Order: sequence, then structure tokens, then C-alpha cells
Amino acid sequence: MALITCPECERSVSEQAKECPQCGYPIQDMKTTDPYEYARDHFKPDSMDDEEKKLSNNGTISFILALVSLFLPIPVIDALIAVGAIILGISGLKAKKRGFAIAGIVIGVIALIGALSLLVSGEYFELWDF
Repeated sequence: MALITCPECERSVSEQAKECPQCGYPIQDMKTTDPYEYARDHFKPDSMDDEEKKLSNNGTISFILALVSLFLPIPVIDALIAVGAIILGISGLKAKKRGFAIAGIVIGVIALIGALSLLVSGEYFELWDF
């Protein structure tokens, strides 16, 4: 019984194994064909479908809107943009890559709290009172 190197995870695997116990790479099929040809045919690069791209874009747009709302000096518009950022961020959580969506939600909530605190306290309107 000889050991071979798994082309996927580069660990030692018995040549009798049907698949690599670490990563699941099919060793039996690899022995019958060229490993590079097999990998090229069976392991395509991840490509996102249209729905996944839309969800990923929602997360990115959420992040951008949240940043805009965080630094916007008009509390009413700031609150509306923050709510939009939170909604888009929540829809972006369904994507595989959801880092921007999470960041958009967190920053959107911070911006919304800031805008609402300015509106409730009335300090924003006192700044413009001559």
C-alpha cells in the first residue's frame, strides 16, 4: 500500500482510498486520468449566479449608503438613508460573501441612532437658530 499526495489539500493519502479523508477529493478517479485534467474538468472556479451577484451587490450598496448616512449632516435624510442601508444589508446577508452587508447594517444602525438622537434632542435645530 503506497501513499500518494492529494492534489487538493496536499496531505498523504492511501492509493487505495476512494477519496481524500481530509478534503473529499476523489482519489480513485484521479488514478484513472491525469490529475491536472481531472481537476480542470471537475473543479471549476466559483462563479456566482445572477441572484448571488444581486445579493452581494446589496451588501456593498448597504455599506456605501451607511457610510454616507453616517457623515451626512442632515438628520432627517440621514435617518432615511440609514434605514435603506439596513434593509439592503439584511437582504445582502443571504449572499455567501456577506461582510459588506454586516458592516452596512452595523454602520446603518449607528447612523440611525445618531440621527434620531439629534432629532429627539432638538440640538440640530438649535445650531441653525439665529
